[in-house]
Amino acid sequence: MLSKFRQFEKSYLNTALLLLFIVIIPYIFLAFFSVPASDDFGQSAESLNLGILGFIKYRYLTWNGRYSSDFLIAFYNVIGHKFDDYFLINFFYIVPLFVLLLYTASSSIFISLITESKNFKLNLLFALISLVSIIVHTELNSTVF
Repeated sequence: MLSKFRQFEKSYLNTALLLLFIVIIPYIFLAFFSVPASDDFGQSAESLNLGILGFIKYRYLTWNGRYSSDFLIAFYNVIGHKFDDYFLINFFYIVPLFVLLLYTASSSIFISLITESKNFKLNLLFALISLVSIIVHTELNSTVF
């Protein structure tokens, strides 16, 4: 009886993961069609002129407390520009894909830490549920895309 329950539990978990991946696939697909907005071009120009540390200092002194975001924006623009002059335009899809992946990974790690669970699939299931919840309940224009 216990082995049948475990088979059912495994089957249910795999089905739930598959369904969540199906829900997330359109957002991954849409990431390849995201385009930079006006503030992205402004931040790109500032980071290219001031460098990574100069941009972070400038934003710290004149803008707000988004320190990690400013670092990632500057790093993305300055390093990317060394590979391609039109890096921001040609490879902007990296930003939403990175956000989706990083959010899922950090949620999975957080869930495994608070539940002390070693079951990767179960942690991934809850991380994907969290990701779908965030995608559904926020404005995509100002968050992921």
